[in-house]
Amino acid sequence: MNADDMQFENESFDFVFSYDGFEHFAQPDRVFQEAIRVVKKGGYIYLEFGPHYMSPFGEHAYRSISVPYCQFLFSKTLINDFVNQKGLKPVDFNDVNGWSLENYRKLWKKYFHMLDTVRYTMRTLIYLI
Repeated sequence: MNADDMQFENESFDFVFSYDGFEHFAQPDRVFQEAIRVVKKGGYIYLEFGPHYMSPFGEHAYRSISVPYCQFLFSKTLINDFVNQKGLKPVDFNDVNGWSLENYRKLWKKYFHMLDTVRYTMRTLIYLI
């Protein structure tokens, strides 16, 4: 079932949970709307966003390309040629939506008024390379 068009009745769940999934949704805005729609009044929604596309491994190509920020340093053609030549796992450039941290902040700002926020936290991760 697609997260942006769930076939559940309104207010079906006590708890909606997404951990680092939003970067894989083509329509994160629609997914957030659906989460709000299917959670019961008084229920909980837990969302964690990350790693976002602008982070060192945001393309999720790390199983084949160990270079951080490869999505900005190399063309898709060059990456595909490299993984093909080395016999590595292909990089699916359609696997992530390319949203920035600012896009997720805007998404939260758009819908937070519809929710009673129990806790909102932003973390900063430091990558040592």
